[in-house]
Parts: sequence; structure tokens; C-alpha cells
Amino acid sequence: MSAPLDILLATHGLPVAAEDPVDQALGGSETAVLSMAAALARRGHRVAVGCRVDGATCYGEVELLPWETLAAHTGRSWELAIVARSFELLSKAAPKAGMTALWHHDMPQAGRLDSVRGAMAQAELSFFLSRFHLESFKPHIHGVEDHAVLTTNGVDFAAAGAIRRGAEPPRRPEFLFASRPERGLETLLRDLWPRILNRLPDARLRVTSYAVPTDLPPAARAAHRRCRDLVRRTPGVHGIGPLRRREFWRHLASSSALLYPTDFPETNCMVALEAQALGVPLVTSDRFALAETVGFGPCRISAPWGSSAYGDAFVDLAVRLVEDRPFRAEAVAAGDAHVSPETHSWDRLAETWEHEFGTRFQGRFRRRRAGILRRLLRDSQAVAARRLVDQGAGDGTFDPLDLQELERRETSLRRAFDAPATLFEPPPGSEPVQMTELWKRIEGRLAGVRNATLLDVGCGEGNLLLPLLRRHPGWTLTGIDGNRGRLDLAAERARRLGLGDRVRLLHAVDPYVDGGPEIPAHDVAVLAEVLEFFDDPAALLAWAEARARRGVVGYVLDGPWEILSGETWQRHQFDDGATGRLLAHVEPDLDLHYVPCGQTPRGEVLGCRFFSYRPAGDRRPGTLDLDRLMRRCPPLPKVTATLMVKNEEANVRRCVDSLAPFVDQIWVADTGSRDATAPILKSMGFGTEEEQGRRIVVPIPFEDFSRTRNALANRALGDGTSETDYLLWQDADEILHRGEVLRRLVDANVFYDAFAIEQRHVTADGSIRPDHPLRCYRPRGVDGQPRFFGCIHEQVQLGLNEPVRRMLICPETHVVHLGYLGEAGRLDKSFGRNLPLFLKDRREHPDRWVGHVLGVREFLLIARQEIRHAGRVTPKAYRHLNWSWELWRRSVRPLPAPFYRRLGFDLSRAALEALGRHRLPLRATGQVPFAVDFSLEIGPSPSDGPPRPRAWTWVADADELREIVEERLEDALSQTTAAPPRLPPEETPTLPSRWSEVDLPPELFDLEPFAEEVP
Repeated sequence: MSAPLDILLATHGLPVAAEDPVDQALGGSETAVLSMAAALARRGHRVAVGCRVDGATCYGEVELLPWETLAAHTGRSWELAIVARSFELLSKAAPKAGMTALWHHDMPQAGRLDSVRGAMAQAELSFFLSRFHLESFKPHIHGVEDHAVLTTNGVDFAAAGAIRRGAEPPRRPEFLFASRPERGLETLLRDLWPRILNRLPDARLRVTSYAVPTDLPPAARAAHRRCRDLVRRTPGVHGIGPLRRREFWRHLASSSALLYPTDFPETNCMVALEAQALGVPLVTSDRFALAETVGFGPCRISAPWGSSAYGDAFVDLAVRLVEDRPFRAEAVAAGDAHVSPETHSWDRLAETWEHEFGTRFQGRFRRRRAGILRRLLRDSQAVAARRLVDQGAGDGTFDPLDLQELERRETSLRRAFDAPATLFEPPPGSEPVQMTELWKRIEGRLAGVRNATLLDVGCGEGNLLLPLLRRHPGWTLTGIDGNRGRLDLAAERARRLGLGDRVRLLHAVDPYVDGGPEIPAHDVAVLAEVLEFFDDPAALLAWAEARARRGVVGYVLDGPWEILSGETWQRHQFDDGATGRLLAHVEPDLDLHYVPCGQTPRGEVLGCRFFSYRPAGDRRPGTLDLDRLMRRCPPLPKVTATLMVKNEEANVRRCVDSLAPFVDQIWVADTGSRDATAPILKSMGFGTEEEQGRRIVVPIPFEDFSRTRNALANRALGDGTSETDYLLWQDADEILHRGEVLRRLVDANVFYDAFAIEQRHVTADGSIRPDHPLRCYRPRGVDGQPRFFGCIHEQVQLGLNEPVRRMLICPETHVVHLGYLGEAGRLDKSFGRNLPLFLKDRREHPDRWVGHVLGVREFLLIARQEIRHAGRVTPKAYRHLNWSWELWRRSVRPLPAPFYRRLGFDLSRAALEALGRHRLPLRATGQVPFAVDFSLEIGPSPSDGPPRPRAWTWVADADELREIVEERLEDALSQTTAAPPRLPPEETPTLPSRWSEVDLPPELFDLEPFAEEVP
């Protein structure tokens, strides 16, 4: 790569020490992380590892950081973050990084899949350890292969080679087992080893593993106890306990073979690689990633694990590796060819990873420059933003709104020198942290100096240092600033404080430019929040150093501070990397300290980075590498919100305010408001489409929900010159809560096409179950172009009944819906708007799956309200209860599981319950539905957890009961993880007297009408 990377590798596994990993007793994952970190450091990168370590320390050139510090606001940032296994870090406190990668080590376990899915929204790519490993994820995460890079574990060939050269061949048959006990040790000791010992009476088996975790489930603890007992009482078996890796390799290198009879789904098996590197053959299963990591096919057993054929083959191979020397030599040679320094050394793997990251940084910079410009502008990197635009001028990749923002920023700095000044005077004892931390460092540099001189560059109104001068009567101050109004306020305040004879104030816009004021040397030069506002901060810093005898003290801003201040004067932002490069010339004497100072509405951390040092003679400050900054800057996507409104004067301001901090543009379709909606929107800065602003309102006639929403989305997308990365839709009677979580996922996302958000319906007279509609989506997704389908209860889909499969339910964020607050509003929407549109939807989209499910619900609701209104099951209620169940049975039951199990099933059970409780038979079966009580529990043993709660459910007949039990069993065994589709909330209003007129024609669902009136 053109320049070294600042890299973080993070994993929260077994404790580590500041030692070579081959000198520690670690698991494979921890060994891999430390080994890869060392290899990347050898290639010149600056590498830190976040892990379970006691205090910050170093292993060679690798910095080791306690895991807990990664979640704290320490101001650290990295150009690349690689998170191994411990993906929960990304959901709690994602490291600030230009690019994030996932390093998968585990299988797709049901309990961990949610964290994996969430982490994939915040990562550019995923490393998988084998083809088998990747294939295992495909059924659970659609399209995961597009996010994947295949890699492998490695071997320290220098250490392994030295041990192999010094190893002596075993004098008698020596075998080794080296894995977790539950991964085949019990089978080996109970079933296989006695047979091997019978054929090789002088054989010996050594058993080792790394330290057993204390949080094992009961079944695993029981397996460990059984294995310990077997090791103690089985002839020829010796437990050698957890070993440091180098010691383990010595045992391994002197073994006849590594025995691993396992049914555990290995994703790579580092021990298998190490055995082959040490010249030791294996006997194991021809399954999982073992088929890829073990190079000698004849030693991989293909017979079903646990079968007699498997046991016979395993014993025969173990004996043959001892007795058949040519066969053993062939196995060793195959292992050497398969696991070599050219394919499996950590240095070789680090080289391939480096190339992968370099390619991705380059490709991202080439394809997503509009997003990079947007990020630079948000981070107040105006100088880098101008360079980026100049390099890509005329290629049409930038958003015109962002180019306008850049122009505004470039002209605003000069205006800042004429901006109105304000005096900030906090009461004593309530000074902000910026003041107290700055004073502490100045006083540290001037400890014991009674008559000190201070040079305050960018002194402003004297807010920071005039109060400090009062604490030190012998100190004097020279202040420089480019704003005359601020200098006048500073002079007035100095006189009022009785400091007039100790303060000298000078006007200079760029003091380091030739012709600036002549200023002699002072004891301390103070640059507090000033380097950010100059195109060449290194030149200003050098100028100040030349006038500072005892030291330079100050602080720089880290984070998008201008989002809160509303100012647009800043030219640079200083993270730890930029600050370190600027001050590299004084590193031995540098005191650098970060202080967090809050967050933006999006949750971005704001901080100040304080510095204090003695000037370094003839050495000059470093320069800011703007090209490096641009090329490794994470793109910021453009998110456009769309609202459809009509007579929403009571809601629209609240809705827009909830969206504004988290989106880049808002488009509103007014479908015919006659109240104050339009004036309110105008007062909030909404203009016409021709004005091309960030808030736009357009008139669009209402046909139905999908057509209107699609029309608005098309208007917002325009002709493509103003690229929108995501569309976020909302209604005026909704409020977005915790939008910063959604925005964080969207900003980092590469993989997903859509995000679902929980919709919570607020009511004053009841409760409505929440649902999860797709709210934020890419208009041009990987699998197609999502759009709205359905005249009512519309959904974002790729096609009718074709859901967006690359979808994630956004955690913590939800939309608060106030439209169903009261009964009157629900009635008006149900009968004045929803029912006609639902009937239209049935006619236009008779095959729409959600329409069938909603039909089940609507038939049920009509029956319920009829019973409630009449106080009994009327003929009308009876018909609708039958139609509800019949529609579920005929049209919903054959649909994919999320529809018929998670949506339609409960509705159909409610219809059966209403009939069963009134002892009324179903038309289709002639039988009265009945209730059953059953519980299905699957696990290694009944003690693995609390029993599942038992629940009643209603069934039509014995055949349906049999189907339900079989489906529950299949579902439990497959651990299905499909996300539920959206179903609109159930409404149960108290109906008016016109209830008898409300009906749902069965013909719309191809249901048979009742031949005659039912009793």
C-alpha cells in the first residue's frame, strides 16, 4: 500500500500476555489474532490489539489494549478495524475506523446470528476461514458470499521449523489428542482407543487442551467430567493439561499421529495445520473444513461418524501410520505440500490481507467520491474537500448540494473575521472542561515562574486566558486575533477585570504570513482551538514555536463540532492520527491527552485533544497528509426522507423535527392539504422542486398509497445527478425515535439493501401489537430496485410477493405512530379510507400474499365486531369466522413460513376459538374446533435450560393437530431464522350503528359463499 495503515484487531476471548503467542496457552482464535497483528506490524503497519489483557502494554511492535478501553471514549481512531469473533463490540461502541472488517471464527449458531447480522451492517467485508465455513452461512444470510473473503489460519513456520528439526522420532507409538473434550475425546477414549491399544499394546495417548471456560452449559460440563474420569482410568492415556503452544508443539512433533475423531463442525482447525507443518499426520473425519485443512485424503474418514465403519477405518489408519512407514511418509509429504510457508505462513496471509484492503480502499475511493466529499464536509475537513473536488472536477460524481456547501464553507472563514462577538463569562467553579484542562497544562509548564509571559494565538474575546491571568498576578498576556470586534470585547473585559496594564492585544488575520506583527519570544505560546481554522496549521504552529521559550500548549477539536455550533469556519479536524503526524517532531516531550466533550444528535463523539511540549529546536512540525485522509475516509451516504401529507398541521412539524438530524434531504408530497400544513412547511424552510434545496415540497395527487409513494420517491431521485443512497419513508403522524442508531448502521453499511424499523402504535384506549415495516432502503439494491406494492398496507418489495432479502431489523430505533391514538380517528381511517382501498387492492392484486393474510384478519374482525354488537354469534358472524379459517387454510397455509406461521396462524386460531367456545362446527369439517395443550422441547438434555412454557392452541380437527406438531418439530430442528414480514396493526374499534353495512365479499378471495342462510 502507498502508506502504512493504523490498524486495530479486536477479540474478547481467553486472556493474553505481552508475549509471543507460541509461548502462551491460547485458543486458536487468540493465537490467530496476535499472530496476524505481529505479521501486519512486520509489514510496517501501526497495529493495536484490543483483548483481555491487564493494562495497556506492548508485544514487540504491537500495542495491546484492554478490551474495556475499546468501549470507552478515548479518542482513538483507526484507518482499519478488524473485529474477530466478538461482534458485540460493534453494537455497543463501534471503533471509529475508516474501514471495518469481520473475522469470523464460529459457525452460524442460532444464538449468535443476530449479532453477526448486525455486525455485517457495520463492516466492509467478512473473512471466512474455509469454503465450508462460508457455505454454512449461506442458508442463514442471503448474499453473504458478496461480503466474503476466503482466508485460512496460519502457522509460525520459524518457531515450528525449529521444533520440527529438533524433534526425535517416537520410540514407541505415541498419539496425541488436542482439542476441547466435547469434540470427540469421549468417543476416542471409550470406543476407539481400547481397540488401538489392543493392536499396539505399547502405544500411549497424550491428551491436552487449553483451559476450559467456566461458563460452559451443563451438558458440556458433564461431558468434561466424563472425559476426565476416562483419562484417569483408561490404560495408556495420560492427561498433560493445558500447555503453552511451543511446549504443545514439542509433544506434537514427537507423536506418531494426531487423533481427532470428531463430529464437531470445524471452520478451519489450526491444530491440523500445525500438525502438518510439524510433519505429523492426522486421522480425522472427512467432513466440515477438515476436508480442506487436512491435505492427505486417505487419512480422512468418509464413513458416517459414530458408525462401525467409521470406527474400523479410524483404528486401521492409526495402526497403519505406525506400521506402514511408506504410507506415513506419503502422509507427511502431502501435509508438507498442503501447509507450506507459501500458503499458510502468517506473513504470507498478512500480505494477502494487505492487498485486499488496499484494493478495497482504492475501489471505494474511485466509486464513492460523492460520499467521501459528504463525510469531509460533515467532519469540517474543508481543505481536503476542496482538493478532492479539484481532483475530480467535471466528472459529475458530486452532489450539487454538497458542492454548494463547500463553496459556502470556503467563503465563510473570511466572514468569520467580521462576525459579531459575544462574551462568555462562566461563574467561578463552573468553567467548561476546555478551560480547566488548558489552565492545568499552562500552569504545569510555568510551575514556579512568577513573572511569565503568555502568547494567546486566536485569543478571541479573551474568554480562556483572562480569568487565568487573575489567578497569577505576575503574568502578562499578548493576544492576537483576526476579528476586531472580539479584540474590542477582550480589551473591555481586561479593563473591567483590572488587567489593562498586563494585556496587549494585536489584530492579525494570518500572523505567520510575512508582514505580520513583530512579536518577541514569550514563555508559553497558547493555541487553543485555532489550528483548525488555518489552511496550513503546520506553518502557524512553527511560527508559534519560534516565539515560545518554555513550551507550546493548546488543544484541537476532534469530531463534527460545527454540527452543534452551526458555524462553518473550520478548515481541518484533528483525530489522533492527524495530531500525531503534526506533532511527531516533539514526540519524546509531548504530553497528549484526549477529553470527551459530548455527542452530536447522531451520536458522534465530540472531544478535545490537548497538547503540551517544549519546542524542538530546528525540527519543524509535520504536515497533514490530505491525500491519505481522502483515500481512507469512509464515505457518508446520502439519506433522503420522504413524507406524504394531507391536512397534517397538528403533526408535520414534530415529524420533520424527528427526522432532520438524521437525513440529508427531506421531500414532502402534499396530496391536497386545505389546512395550515403548507404554511408550516414553508416556515420550516421547505421550498419548491426548482429551488433545489435540502427541504422540498411537491404537489402529488393521491391515487393509492403505493402509487403516491412511488411517485414521490421518483421525484426525489430525479435524473440521477443528485445521487441518493437511501430513501427513508415516514408519515406525518409518526415520530422517529433514536434515529442515531439507524444512521450509524446506514453510514457504515455495504451489505444490506433495506432496514426494518419497529413501528409502535400509541393508543389511549387499548393496545396494538407493533410491526416491522421496511422503512429505509436503497433505491438501487444489489438484488434489484425496491419499490412500494399494494394500494393499502403497502410494502417495500422487489416485486409483488418478492421481499427484499438483504434486510436487517434495526435495533433500538422505532417509529412512534400517533394516528390510532383515539377511537374516532381509527374509525375514520378504517371505514372512510382503508376498506375501499383494501377492496381496490384485492381487485388489482388478487395474488398478493399479504392481501390473503389481511383477508383472514378482516373476516375475523368483522365477525368479532358482529358478536360484540349483537351479543351472540349471528349468521353473519358465523359466515365470516368460517371464511377467515377457510382463507387461511386454502390461500395462506401454502405460503412461505413467515406468512402462514407467524402472521396467519394466530388469526386462524382466533377464528377457531370463537367457533369452539360457542360449540359451532366448521363448515369445511363439520366438527367443532377444540383446544389442545402441548409443549415441544429439544436439546442435548432436559437440564440444559428451563422448560418451554406450555400454551393452549385451537385446532380444527385431529389431522390439523398432527400437522402442527410435525411443523413445530421441523421448525425446532432447523432453527429457522427468517425475518417476519410486515403486517399492519390490528384494529378493534367500537363500531357505529352502520355496522351491518360493513362487509367483505368472499368472491374477492375465491371463497365459496354460503348456499343458504345459516341458523
